[in-house]
Amino acid sequence: MKLIFARTKDTLSFTPSKVAEYYIQQLGEHNKFHSNMKKVIPIDRLSDVIIHINHFFQEKLKIDIFNTYINCDWTQTRLNDCHRDWVKIQQTYPIIPLLQKVKPELVESFRSINSLIHDIEYSYEFDYCNYTTDVWSCKNKFDTSITTFDRHQISIQYSNLGRSLFNKWFNSDDNIEDSDTNNFDNLSGDIRITLRRPFSVQPFVEYVNWCKQKNVSIIGAHINIGNFDTDLDTLQKIWQNNVNGNFYFEI
Repeated sequence: MKLIFARTKDTLSFTPSKVAEYYIQQLGEHNKFHSNMKKVIPIDRLSDVIIHINHFFQEKLKIDIFNTYINCDWTQTRLNDCHRDWVKIQQTYPIIPLLQKVKPELVESFRSINSLIHDIEYSYEFDYCNYTTDVWSCKNKFDTSITTFDRHQISIQYSNLGRSLFNKWFNSDDNIEDSDTNNFDNLSGDIRITLRRPFSVQPFVEYVNWCKQKNVSIIGAHINIGNFDTDLDTLQKIWQNNVNGNFYFEI
């Protein structure tokens, strides 16, 4: 299966979950997803800081450790490398005291390299929907076994009327018999894309114990569509080229 950006036609194949084919078939004319809000990935800010710091380091300290990051593609690999070098340079030289003595205005810029790297990493989570005014959803023909705590790169967000069992536990709502309990009766038109490593998650022990006390089955927090077949660096470069762009699915 594929996710295709409407403007550039950049295409990403993904390995689907059991719900993916049914979900995409139900979309019909609503198979058009747009960003919920304008997203900015702060790669330009990091690039500017690196240029500024690198100029001073080369000219005044004869240190060129950041030279390799000038005009680079800020993929996860490059972020990892830069973060590692940011740590190592402080292990090798007394950078902060030196900057405070020679050029104190650069201290915050140097420290911001770390925070900007993490800001970029956490910015690779995007929310999309396939509606503007009238909320779209389709019937969930599966049972609650499709719910999970595992984190995939493409997932359907909860947007039902009411609260799921997990959400009730999380928000200390012990009334699970009322009509507002809704365990993904419908599949929403809200999609989350997370460009991080997928991983498995076990239900929280406290939640499991709560379900046992209530004599109810353990129900997951969300429903996954699948994981991309492309490596993370390539994914991030494609998303940088299509940030805030629209996409659709293809079987």
